[in-house]
Amino acid sequence: MTTEEFFDNFLTTEVNLTKICEGECKGNQSGCDICLVTSKYKDLVEELKKELKILPSEDEENLPSHFLTGSYRRHTMIRPPKDVDLFIVLDSGEYLDIELHDLITPKALITRLKSALEKIFEDSKEVSVEEQRHSVTVVYNKKFSIDVIPAFETDDKKAYKIPDIENNQAEHYISSNPKIHYQYINDVNDTTSINGKKRFKKIARLLKFIKRKKFNSEPTKIRSFHFELLAAQILGSDKITSYSTGLNDFLSAASSYFDKSIITDPANKENKIDDYIDDLDSNTKDLIKSQLDSLAKITNHAIELEESGNETEAINEWKKIFYVDQDNSSKGNNPSRTTYVGSSPPKPWSYV
Repeated sequence: MTTEEFFDNFLTTEVNLTKICEGECKGNQSGCDICLVTSKYKDLVEELKKELKILPSEDEENLPSHFLTGSYRRHTMIRPPKDVDLFIVLDSGEYLDIELHDLITPKALITRLKSALEKIFEDSKEVSVEEQRHSVTVVYNKKFSIDVIPAFETDDKKAYKIPDIENNQAEHYISSNPKIHYQYINDVNDTTSINGKKRFKKIARLLKFIKRKKFNSEPTKIRSFHFELLAAQILGSDKITSYSTGLNDFLSAASSYFDKSIITDPANKENKIDDYIDDLDSNTKDLIKSQLDSLAKITNHAIELEESGNETEAINEWKKIFYVDQDNSSKGNNPSRTTYVGSSPPKPWSYV
């Protein structure tokens, strides 16, 4: 097995979302990740329509007032699907503060959304509702949740006003557009392809797999979208000739990006995606950088082995990152009948 074959196989068996259904998922197939998201998304939207004033759209097919976004839409989510982003565009005329002569405050908007969701799930003991910085999360269980992000159209209709209630900042609305995020990642995936093979999104998923194993707990927790955009920053200007070189290039450079915030929002250069880095103390930053550099030593060695023709040993080095836990025990690589949903996802999110 070549290293390239190893990664293709690993993506299929361990990383990519599962799709069991033939054709478009209807939401009723047990064990299908896409069905799970589809069914929960549709049911939640129908309930939200009863509780909130969602902006009417004359063209829901192309200009929807609610849509799935985030890593699920960009095809960079890994299994199991969690923290699925649901974007809802509200009618600004129904959310005005008379005294402010403007929109209600971001905090008031988040509070109103939380109240609506609590009402929807008041009879469900299994579901909880949690307030976040930009959203309210519906937690169905430990493995699945939906982040409901409320927003208003900007006056020019080119972006959205999204609430930001970060604890250490004054609450405010930020301007951004998840549709631009989607297009940006698609563009990187296209421009970095070589000989017809697009690897960037797949590498982004592999990196998120690493993040979930290595950088998913405080104090060294790295935000998923930050990791994805950092990958675009580091890898986006050159062709990605293989999974191994792409991963190695990222890990060899990543630690230098954790001294201060530097990654800007593709939809609004005034927003910093990694602004939380500025709130970390120097010891935590050093710990993150040290862990990234340790991973880079392994990948550099794997590259050397691959270039010398010893692909079996190269794969064993990569397994140290993907399979070996802290107790140095390796997990087996058991293939399963799963496929990733590619560049043509089924509706209703295909228009976003």
